[in-house]
Amino acid sequence: MFDLYLFSAKRRFVCQLMTTRVSRSLNPVSAALCPRATWGGVLRGSAIALTLITATSAVAAAQTGLTHTVVAGVTHHRYHRKTKAGPMVVNVLRVDPGLATIKSLVAQKPRGGFGRATVSQLAKRYGARAAINGSFFNFVNNEPAGLMVVDGQIISSSPLNRSVFGIRYDGTPFIDDARVRASVLLETGNELPISRVNSRAKPNELTLYTNHFGRSTRTPIEGARYEVAVDSVGTVTEVSNGNLPIPENGYVISANGRAFWPLLHALEPGAHALVYTKLSGLWEGVRYAIGGGPTIVHQGSVFVTARQENFGAHIASGRAPRTAIGYTAANTILLVTVDGRQPRYSVGCTLNELARFLIELGCKEAINLDGGGSTVMVVNGKRANRVSAGVERYVSNAIGVFPGVQ
Repeated sequence: MFDLYLFSAKRRFVCQLMTTRVSRSLNPVSAALCPRATWGGVLRGSAIALTLITATSAVAAAQTGLTHTVVAGVTHHRYHRKTKAGPMVVNVLRVDPGLATIKSLVAQKPRGGFGRATVSQLAKRYGARAAINGSFFNFVNNEPAGLMVVDGQIISSSPLNRSVFGIRYDGTPFIDDARVRASVLLETGNELPISRVNSRAKPNELTLYTNHFGRSTRTPIEGARYEVAVDSVGTVTEVSNGNLPIPENGYVISANGRAFWPLLHALEPGAHALVYTKLSGLWEGVRYAIGGGPTIVHQGSVFVTARQENFGAHIASGRAPRTAIGYTAANTILLVTVDGRQPRYSVGCTLNELARFLIELGCKEAINLDGGGSTVMVVNGKRANRVSAGVERYVSNAIGVFPGVQ
């Protein structure tokens, strides 16, 4: 069994993070480095918090159109709004995590590695009763563009400290900002920092590859690269100058440039190593997580952090189809899509408008997800929204809703 560990510098413990099979009793991720309530110096202090809109009266005025039960604890609502810019159609899934389960879904190629599929295909493949599209992704290599956790396993990371939505094993949701900070712990007690997980290797960095990336690292074979394969018990089994096969239940550490010599001197066949990762804030017991951004609602107020999270104008500004996820004070989870780019039907919305509508629904915390042509909601095997391009986009990942507590 392969274990990837998460280390908390504040609590001084190491907990199991990645296993081939995770049980609820393991509490596979635990960290308390930087709770969201304390990050005002990073993001909150420089964002604009607008006046809280009282939820109860506004929701009553907004509820028009379709409302029906998808499965116990899950309802689907459709809202038709009139704005100065034109009509706006919003689809909302309200999920009680005590009666239904939310999971992050990943598209994978038949022979391993990140792939792409439509949200409808992912919902059918995994058996989800409803689903929306998830995080941003790379159109070339299909890699998720943010942190993603599936069944307690980190399968992708982001070098940027962007917003992440997570679900713990007990079903409670949270939103935090997380950047994976990973290291290789050597037998000498020294550590080597890892910059990326399951992402294309960059110059002068260490990159960690697991089976979610594929069968091998697919890195170029070159003299200035050194890769080590580590098995499930932490023993180095093989070394190479590139494109090293990834052991089942193990991982590969890849180094090049300035990172080459430290790894070469430290790890040879037969040596032992332990990889552990550091995640900021609120992560104890996390089961699923999906990165997105920016944050749009915080503590019940409009709170858009596009600039602080380094999002470009194509996402931060203007009116577009949108997808978002958030939760209320009672931990009811809201999955939301707004149709757009269809002037006679729905013009889309800005991030501020999206945030205000979520607050009307009673949302306490929320983040933006991938939007535009990716915005899709599927309910009981059928598309619930009108996608802007007329057909579903093939995406890297999605968020699924499943009946019962799984």
